[in-house]
Amino acid sequence: MRPPPELPTQGIGPHVELNSDGIISFPPADSLDREGNHLPRLRALHPDLRELARELLAGLSRGNAPHAVLCERVAIYVTLIDQDLQSIDFRRLYSAGVRLSNATHATDRAISIGELPQFEPSEGEKRASLLDLHGSFILATAAGAEAVEDEERYRRRPSEERRYRADAIAMATALQGRPELVDPEVAEQLLGAARDIGQGYNPERSTVAGRAMVRNVTISIVGGAIGSAVLMYAGPLVAGAGAATAFVGTLAISETIKMTRWFRLLTESMASRMDNLIDAPSRAAAEKFRSGLRRHSQFVTANEPTLRRLAGRREELRFLRRALDWLSGRNAR
Repeated sequence: MRPPPELPTQGIGPHVELNSDGIISFPPADSLDREGNHLPRLRALHPDLRELARELLAGLSRGNAPHAVLCERVAIYVTLIDQDLQSIDFRRLYSAGVRLSNATHATDRAISIGELPQFEPSEGEKRASLLDLHGSFILATAAGAEAVEDEERYRRRPSEERRYRADAIAMATALQGRPELVDPEVAEQLLGAARDIGQGYNPERSTVAGRAMVRNVTISIVGGAIGSAVLMYAGPLVAGAGAATAFVGTLAISETIKMTRWFRLLTESMASRMDNLIDAPSRAAAEKFRSGLRRHSQFVTANEPTLRRLAGRREELRFLRRALDWLSGRNAR
């Protein structure tokens, strides 16, 4: 049996990780790398942006709140920006800003044809100011700068984009209502990002953000499936336990989990030897994690046609084709 294929690191867009239950979730903000962020500029802009978002949400929430869709996007933005600077997940904030911009322009179209009432002047000013200030703020982050570079490189192909959007929505839909696989918040953001591909006032930006989210979640899904096989059958699959440790160490697994003794023993030893190495509570934690990874393997097997359509011949998803080929070869034994 060939060794497991390499998986890429996650790129722009919200990062996700496998928690101790083997469920894909957003990592704590304080675990994210801040290197490359322009902290003086962020500190200068953050208080105004935070207050502006709060005021806009309060204004949109008054009365019967006719602009409900925009209000919902602002509320999500507020939850991300309304905290200490060191706690903000800039990648998630970038994606929230893209979706907020799309919701803003969709609301403007509805107003222009009489489907929605006009904004109060103060709310219109705050909305425009929030988007402008968000742009300056996010460009002072490493995640934002990387995203803008991707936007500039991206060459839009509408027909391919429509196919990708349909495949991404199918994959995201299959993960809805599956809390044993993916945190509901991650699942909701994934589906929203997939639906936004090619849409909105700036379709290039929506597509870059959507593809980034889809790719990052897909890395975790197939990583969990491959990790399940590696942890269960380390000997037959890789050249010794050291290779198993090296592979599993590349997966997007919570750093807190990686520091536990049960995880270290799980990766360094054959699964069949676990009973002799750790106490009952640790053994239970290890089995719970392993069971979570098995659920990813089952999901990949059940949804292989959808995942293969998603991968297609797309360069950024070449790892997915290789992973599916490897898993299919193992399952065929």
